[in-house]
Amino acid sequence: IFNGANKTLMELRQTVASKDSEIEELKATIESMKEKYEEAKNIVDESKNTLSDLLADMEERTSNVSDKDKDNTFKLQHMAEMLNESEAQVQKLLDQEKILKEEIRKLDRLEKRQNLSVEYLKNVVLKFFETEPSGREPLVPVISTILQLSPEETKSLKENAIDATNSNQVVIGFGVL
Repeated sequence: IFNGANKTLMELRQTVASKDSEIEELKATIESMKEKYEEAKNIVDESKNTLSDLLADMEERTSNVSDKDKDNTFKLQHMAEMLNESEAQVQKLLDQEKILKEEIRKLDRLEKRQNLSVEYLKNVVLKFFETEPSGREPLVPVISTILQLSPEETKSLKENAIDATNSNQVVIGFGVL
């Protein structure tokens, strides 16, 4: 029994170590993306400044349309295109950052679940099922904390506990019979 438990404990430690390295890699990726975001933001700012300068220059020369003014118009259009591309890239980086942060939160919750006491979980779940449906709602935060549920999962569990109270149905897991 102890050899099996030690083996399971070693496997869990290896899994935690693996997840820790994944978290570190994701954090490094986020830092890299932040740097790229700052670079893109600087490019956008520079583009805006250049665009403003070109617009001011063009306004001064509107009376004398020349080849140089046409060239400036072309540059202005080119800078406007670059600005739009930079803004799109910044938005893409922000979206990627949001996704990576959510992945880190998921990994953190998973890691916390691995350190869970099964005996404690068993007792809380049994208490949840043994309690009248009207008294289950106070146990939802406890179960949510133990299982490291996401806000959406916690909301679903709470709604199902309330639905069972209102409809006198039997709640099993997160579903209603």
